[in-house]
Amino acid sequence: RKTRMGSVICGTEFNYRIDTEYGMNNDGFIAEGTESIVFKGIKYGRDLRYSCALKFKPKPRLKDFMNREYKILELLQTCRSVVRILDVIEDLRDFTVPYKEGEICAKNYFCVVEEYIEGDSLQDFCIKQWFTYNVDTKKWERNKIKYAYREIVKFQNQIIQFMINLCEIMKFVSNINGENGKTTPNKPIILH
Repeated sequence: RKTRMGSVICGTEFNYRIDTEYGMNNDGFIAEGTESIVFKGIKYGRDLRYSCALKFKPKPRLKDFMNREYKILELLQTCRSVVRILDVIEDLRDFTVPYKEGEICAKNYFCVVEEYIEGDSLQDFCIKQWFTYNVDTKKWERNKIKYAYREIVKFQNQIIQFMINLCEIMKFVSNINGENGKTTPNKPIILH
C-alpha cells in the first residue's frame, strides 16, 4: 500500500492527509475493521498540525451513520473515555489512496476524522508482552524470557484495573439518554 503523495482531504475547517511516516510499510495504515479502514492522519491548517485518525467508511453507510451513530456519539462526548469526532467528510473530492485490489476514493467512501489515541490495542499490548517481531524472518517469535510469578500477577492487576475502568465507561454509556444527553438509568439510548 503506497499513499499517493499530495493527497489531501478537504474538511470543514481543516485539511487532512495520511501520515506516511506511520505504519509498518510507512503507509499510515492502522487497521481494518468490519465497518471502516483506519489510517493515521495529520490534521493541518491555520498554522496548526495534529495527529488524527482517518476512518474511511463505505458510502452506502453514510446516511445511517449521520442519522444514528453520529447522533449517539455526540451524546457521549461528555465522557472523556469516548473518542472525539473532529469532522465528517462526506465528499472526498479527488482524494485517492490505493487499498488492496481497489482504492479509497469519493465514489466508494466517506471519512470520519477522530482524535488519535497514542498506544497499542489490548491485543497488541499482550502480544508485545510475550512475543518479539523478527525482522529477518518477518514472524512473531515467543520471547525466551522466563516470567516470574510476580510479573504475571502484576500483569493480571493491570488487566483487572482495565476491566474496572471499562465497567465504569459501560455504566456511563448505558445510562446516557437520547432525549437530553444526561445520564438517566431508566431511559438508556445504548444497551450492551
